[in-house]
Amino acid sequence: MTVIDDRPGVATELRIAPIAGYIGAEVSGVDLAGDLDEATAARLRQALLDHKVLFVRDQPLDHAAQIRFSRHFGKVTPAHPYDYNAPEGYPEILEVDSRKYAARGGARKYSYANFWHTDVSALVNPPAITFLRSELVPDVGGDTTWTNLAAEAAPPPVRGL
Repeated sequence: MTVIDDRPGVATELRIAPIAGYIGAEVSGVDLAGDLDEATAARLRQALLDHKVLFVRDQPLDHAAQIRFSRHFGKVTPAHPYDYNAPEGYPEILEVDSRKYAARGGARKYSYANFWHTDVSALVNPPAITFLRSELVPDVGGDTTWTNLAAEAAPPPVRGL
């Protein structure tokens, strides 16, 4: 397992800490850019199934490292069926940058998708997992929220949907 710690020579263990009742866990003690052994990858896959959203902070990932890490969860597909906003050479990455939207649209907004949605859900075979990597985060705004539509707390019609 590849582990990280701020103190030289001190190894830490992979930790998965739930952060809410029905969704989300914070993961620490792992370097996602490094080589993961199968046991660590399996723990992360199970944690994703259990918690639906995993938060891993302070990971210096570039496009290639994100794609390499993503492969531990299955086949990595193009980010968007229309090759929309993919960085050169990385069709698996969908770049969302408010500065580029502002330049194209002529005005700056703090939210360009201020509504609930599921990423690329209209495909015949939509991806099972989406990975988000934040590189530029505003001091105010930029919130991303998550929901667990399979949670037992949801009303039966919502769970069935």
